[in-house]
Amino acid sequence: MTLPTLFVPHGGGPCFFMDPHGGPPDPMWRPMQAYLAGLIASLPERPRAILMVSGHWETPDLTVHVGERPELLFDYYGFPEHTYRLRWDAPGAVDVARAAADLLRAAGHAVGEEATSRSPSCRCGPIWTPPRISRSGGYWRRCAMRGC
Repeated sequence: MTLPTLFVPHGGGPCFFMDPHGGPPDPMWRPMQAYLAGLIASLPERPRAILMVSGHWETPDLTVHVGERPELLFDYYGFPEHTYRLRWDAPGAVDVARAAADLLRAAGHAVGEEATSRSPSCRCGPIWTPPRISRSGGYWRRCAMRGC
């Protein structure tokens, strides 16, 4: 089954995780949190992986992240200390990333691959915040692509 393509918002910085005791976010963010929390259940079937396209890192060409265990990058500043200890240990989806790269190459695009866990492609907040909120029944595999 082909699942839909979605625009998935990510909020601002660690907006959903500001309470150090895990309480609800500021009322301003609750509608977005509710949307993200119900996202997986709204799909016709649970995805086996997700490809997230981000403009939060720069490369000369389209680039896919092919790392197995991407670390997190906290690309925000000036927030409470506990927000820099958040975790999102979802495994990478290397097969999905490479399949996306192959499709783009077949369409005539130059596509790079990166595997280092120290690159920002699959670790910045816009990549890990939505799935961290929307997960149901555990983590799902992820990969990221940088759109030029």
